[in-house]
Amino acid sequence: MRRLHESAAGLPAGLLCLLLVSPFTAQAALEATAFQAREGEIKRLYEDLDYEEALARIRRLRGEPLSSRQQVVLQLYEGILLCEMSGMQQGGAVFDSALRVWPTALLPVKVPPKVQALFESTRQKVTQERADSAPLDQPTRPELTPRLDPVKPAALTPTVEQKAGPALTRRWYFWAGVGVVAAAVTVGALVLASPKAPPLDVVCDGPCDGVLVLGRTGTPAPGAVYRW
Repeated sequence: MRRLHESAAGLPAGLLCLLLVSPFTAQAALEATAFQAREGEIKRLYEDLDYEEALARIRRLRGEPLSSRQQVVLQLYEGILLCEMSGMQQGGAVFDSALRVWPTALLPVKVPPKVQALFESTRQKVTQERADSAPLDQPTRPELTPRLDPVKPAALTPTVEQKAGPALTRRWYFWAGVGVVAAAVTVGALVLASPKAPPLDVVCDGPCDGVLVLGRTGTPAPGAVYRW
């Protein structure tokens, strides 16, 4: 127990905490530290203008298990080296591949302005292509909820077509009635206009021996019949 305590006391405080928390977390931390050390060597070789050796280190390191971000960092170094060694076109192709995985990545080292401009233009192209390939907004679905107040249909009033009959003056009973009324009026006028004759018994002072029919002027009417 004493020896374990003495060995642990010689480790860095941060690494000791990682080892105590989880062995998996400690392993990941060790791998990240190892990658940072190798990345430092690549950076030193680039600054010393030893481009070929730096490119060889990158290709060897790619064969080891790395995270996607670590792979992108190596691609960025490779793109920088290719711009210096082979040309801007090859370096731009490597930048394009790296930015499609990590669109917000930055160059890990300071580079000449022409390389920086190539890197930024490649980022803009990749960003625009990603925006163009994004799915369009889905159209709004129509609302299919039925209305609570349905429109009532207008009441239909039946129209009765009245057919015009024949004129009243063309009917026989109209003229028959007119004739009856005219006859009644004529008889009434004659009755009213004629003087009322006294009874025959008064005139004859008893039964008359005959009847004499006279006209209105007191003269015998033509064709009169005389009775006595």
